[in-house]
Amino acid sequence: MEAVELPPARLAEVREGLTAWMRARAGKFRYSNTRPAKLYPDASGKSDCSGTIWADYAAHGINLADIDMSYEMATGGVHVASGTTVAQFRAIAHKLEAGDIVCMALTTGYGAGTAIN
Repeated sequence: MEAVELPPARLAEVREGLTAWMRARAGKFRYSNTRPAKLYPDASGKSDCSGTIWADYAAHGINLADIDMSYEMATGGVHVASGTTVAQFRAIAHKLEAGDIVCMALTTGYGAGTAIN
């Protein structure tokens, strides 16, 4: 997946829209990694992190095509940093902006690194 380049005005609009879309749906979906249901969480009531990101971007006119798994999303776009601990994530958090996709592989923490809250 290549980085999506948007004009600055459109980028600001998309960033605001992405965060508002996510906030409006917080806690509304049950976990499911089943396609195609996870890609249409408003209709199915089910999704996972990558499916929700895919649907959010699609709702804002950004086509991620068949990139709907977090391990696929993690290899595209603009690489900001790498790490495997919450401390490493906190160290780069200041570089992030609303609408950025963050893919992490934690080795310790909540759910033995399988979940982030």
